[in-house]
Amino acid sequence: MAGNSKSQRNAQIIALVFTCPLLALCALLFFRHSSLNRSAAEPAIYAAQSSPVMAAQIGLPMQPGWRIRGSVVAMDGNGNAHLEIPLAGSHGQGKLIEWGQQQNKIWHVCSLTFSSDGGAETILVDRSNTNCAPEQHVF
Repeated sequence: MAGNSKSQRNAQIIALVFTCPLLALCALLFFRHSSLNRSAAEPAIYAAQSSPVMAAQIGLPMQPGWRIRGSVVAMDGNGNAHLEIPLAGSHGQGKLIEWGQQQNKIWHVCSLTFSSDGGAETILVDRSNTNCAPEQHVF
């Protein structure tokens, strides 16, 4: 019986030795992904918070939600982002839908639409009024 207990203890130690680094790696990848999404979303959030139309529609202060969904593909300071950013104000909420491009490590908003939870859509940045290049896939 003592040998069985010792082998169970050794198995638990080995499991911890492998599980802890794996959990740390998952946390690192999650925070890296969140950071990349947040940096691509910042210009869109600023555009919405600076918009008198948005202030009238959902109220002030406007706060982004913590869960930004979408994809960011970037390499060497250039890339594309397609994001959904939750945004709430004092009397309404919804999501910003952003297409952005990164050029020389700087993110630019190419198109930005706010879709309220009530179904109304507001175009904040029309892609025809930007200097964004046609979308490129960076791999």
